[in-house]
Amino acid sequence: GLLLGLVGFAAYVGVVVLLADWVLKLHWLVQLAYFLVAGLAWVPPARRPRGRFRRLCARRHRHES
Repeated sequence: GLLLGLVGFAAYVGVVVLLADWVLKLHWLVQLAYFLVAGLAWVPPARRPRGRFRRLCARRHRHES
């Protein structure tokens, strides 16, 4: 799961960077929209593994106490 998530994130960043070169030639409003979406689109997928990790840590902490 973690490795797949890291590979997926690296692929996402690669695509965003490749498209950014093209987007920088467009109107500033298009650039603004692109960078807002590209900058925030990774957040929801990143929340799922973080939540699982928090639950796992909480479970381990309860067992150690």
